[in-house]
Amino acid sequence: MFDRYCRVDNNAMLLEGLGSLYQKFRSAPGEFGIEASKVKALVLLTVSLITNN
Repeated sequence: MFDRYCRVDNNAMLLEGLGSLYQKFRSAPGEFGIEASKVKALVLLTVSLITNN
């Protein structure tokens, strides 16, 4: 049971980190050399993998 709560907490931290990373890419997409759409796709893929597990 403890493991399940730890996993949820870790997933929340990961999602928060991905959200802030995505906001940085959106604010200055040219600086990183990666298109914001690719970052968004990566974030959505990660979120879907987390929520399915």
